[in-house]
Amino acid sequence: MYKSGIYNIKLNIVDTLSGEKFTNATSYKLIVNGTENVFINSADTCQINTQIKFEGVVSNSPDINEYLWDFSNENVGIGPYVTNVYTKPGVYPAYMKVIYNPDSSGLIQEKCVYKNIIVLESFFPGNSLENEQYSESKVSEEMIINNPSDSTILASANIIKENCKKMKNSFNSYVFSESGSLNFKNKFQIFEWDFGDGFKSKGTEVEHRYSKSGNYTINLNVVDTLSDEIFNNVSSYNLTVEDSEQVYINSADTCQVNTQINFDGVISNIPNFVIKEYYWDFSNNKGGVGKNVSNVFSKPGVYPVYMKVISNVDSSGKFQEICIYKNITVFEKTP
Repeated sequence: MYKSGIYNIKLNIVDTLSGEKFTNATSYKLIVNGTENVFINSADTCQINTQIKFEGVVSNSPDINEYLWDFSNENVGIGPYVTNVYTKPGVYPAYMKVIYNPDSSGLIQEKCVYKNIIVLESFFPGNSLENEQYSESKVSEEMIINNPSDSTILASANIIKENCKKMKNSFNSYVFSESGSLNFKNKFQIFEWDFGDGFKSKGTEVEHRYSKSGNYTINLNVVDTLSDEIFNNVSSYNLTVEDSEQVYINSADTCQVNTQINFDGVISNIPNFVIKEYYWDFSNNKGGVGKNVSNVFSKPGVYPVYMKVISNVDSSGKFQEICIYKNITVFEKTP
């Protein structure tokens, strides 16, 4: 029995010639309690070039956010109900990873199981898909994507951090400098850059990061630091900003302890990659799910914040994932 419930067990005496029941020897009720185990429901065998169905809906595990599948033949899937076609005979471990919803503390857990599927040549006897015998899934020695050493339920940190790359700091970031010389009339005059997006910065060389693509008019002005008035416009030109092709964490780089800091990945720009879900790990035993999340750090230090994005399944039945992180410096509150 592959799911919990109350079952009526009957022992009958039957006539093997007619198949008719002769008498009922005994009858009793059996209560099957489901264990907290992720379970793959499928046939154990199939023929080549024939569709085989898999489901994870009988898993007796609450609050499952996502099902990820790997069929060991370069095909993958997402969701509780999936199918696959094997083109060559052999024994294929079919892996299913489930990612749970965050618990009350914000932690995300995952579990991975697998079962072996025997794929036979189409002319081989006794290999019909109508053989609906189910076997218990085994806990996998490796995860579908990240291959961590422990395949039991894992905290968010183990889900996110494996194979994660540091986020590039150059996302729509530009350095502006004035190499020429200019004789200021007094010591209170200074260069000021107007970046055309509502932000300004003073200095001979400055760096600015644009939050979105577009056409911007850059103005380099000489301003009076006492009155903040423009004394002279030195130069003006247009700048076209194009989105960088990368996943990006949008947040402040620093924060104070016990103060909420917000994170989002909504400005991620990846061609041919439709994001299905965002998973976060804040390196302080807290995590989150979704485009927009927040966290509170209770101790000072440098915390790598990880974000993993998983794509929708494409037309070929495959999905992708990308993981990045950025360091957040947490300071004590100033008196």
